Amino acid sequence: MSSSSRSLTFHFLFAISLSGVLGCSGGGQSSPPGPPPNPVTIFTLSLPDGIQNQSYSQVLLASGGTGTLSWRVSSGSPPAGMNLSAAGVLSGTPTASGIFNFTVQVTDSSNPPQSATQPLALRIAAPLVISTTVLPAGSTSVFYNQQLAATGGTGSITWSGSPRPPGGLLLTSTGLLFGFPFLAGNQPMNVTATDAGIPQQSVTQLVQFSVAPGPVSVATTLLPSGTVNVPYNIQILAVGGQQNFTWSLQSGALPGGLEFLAPPALIIGTPSVVGSFNFTLLATDSSGASASRSFTLDILASQPRNDSIAAATPLLNGIARASISPLDNPLGTLAPDNDFYRLTAPGGAVVLVEVFPQNSAVFLDPVIEILDSSGARLSSCRAPGSSSDFTASCMNDDVEIGNLGSQLFLRVPPGPTLTFFLRVLDFRGDARPDFVYDMFVRGAN
Repeated sequence: MSSSSRSLTFHFLFAISLSGVLGCSGGGQSSPPGPPPNPVTIFTLSLPDGIQNQSYSQVLLASGGTGTLSWRVSSGSPPAGMNLSAAGVLSGTPTASGIFNFTVQVTDSSNPPQSATQPLALRIAAPLVISTTVLPAGSTSVFYNQQLAATGGTGSITWSGSPRPPGGLLLTSTGLLFGFPFLAGNQPMNVTATDAGIPQQSVTQLVQFSVAPGPVSVATTLLPSGTVNVPYNIQILAVGGQQNFTWSLQSGALPGGLEFLAPPALIIGTPSVVGSFNFTLLATDSSGASASRSFTLDILASQPRNDSIAAATPLLNGIARASISPLDNPLGTLAPDNDFYRLTAPGGAVVLVEVFPQNSAVFLDPVIEILDSSGARLSSCRAPGSSSDFTASCMNDDVEIGNLGSQLFLRVPPGPTLTFFLRVLDFRGDARPDFVYDMFVRGAN
């Protein structure tokens, strides 16, 4: 064999051997199968709430499987007006409220197909609606207490009024309108109810409200005694009628050093003589209706400290000015002091007590407490922001955030006239003669 033929034979054998190693001949081995696809998994385990008659859209989430995932409802049904698309979008406008339970299924495009199911619950809230559109009429002479109502929503409801409720009335965040209205006439107001649920709902409603003019009366029945050469400041209170009172000193005379300013029916000044002084004041409203009351004002040579129940100062319906300190307490000293005042009211009556600091140059944060004759705190009050209906403890500090005044509404237990006591103190326990405050009382004898 020639050298050229040997070379051809070698190349031919090498080619056959190489093709066998690479599996290129018809009898070679096939490629190994790839890994199996991940199982189909649904990640959406819960749904956000919706609102009846409002559009809703939520994308359901899943992963795994092969190819395109296709969704359907396998049992139960979404609310009427809603459907689940093959792409996994739950959408529509629900026409009914309630909780709707159904099961969704997602399937991939493999052969055989893989699938997964997930039970879901969808809560559809009824629309928030203020059901109170007309309130019972009030009277300028009577305590008012009425609860606003709303339906729908999914959470607690917070109330507010805009503008503020009629004069003398408060609207709590729980929807209670209460107080002593003092302006007669029709006084519609806008109230807003806000649902704390998600999605949040808020609705505003014009509520009709009217206040009838009660009979004109001078609500202040007594005057606290004054001290010679010590400033005196008392405002007389009239209620009922059409308001806009004009006042006059009908008979008698005030102590020397005091004068009667009308309006605002203020007895003010520094008494210069000791004694008892009798006079009558007349209040006339804008319609001409009037009422009068006679008073005795005692001016003393000196006053005992009213820092105990036994030495409590009688308090009046109206506005009285005082300070958390005896006047002989040197300015700049800190001496803990409690001021006690005595009030009476008939059984079942509601008494409003408010205390407000009056000297902006000093920091006075008055706290008030209502006690019985033994010094025990009463528990039939409503404090600002309280949701309890005269079952709260009778202590308050601050009408609201940023307002250093204090306020309590006390409901007197049914039965005979009750004598009770108001305690006023500074939040820190300080006492200085420039810690001046005004007390407003209504509903007492």
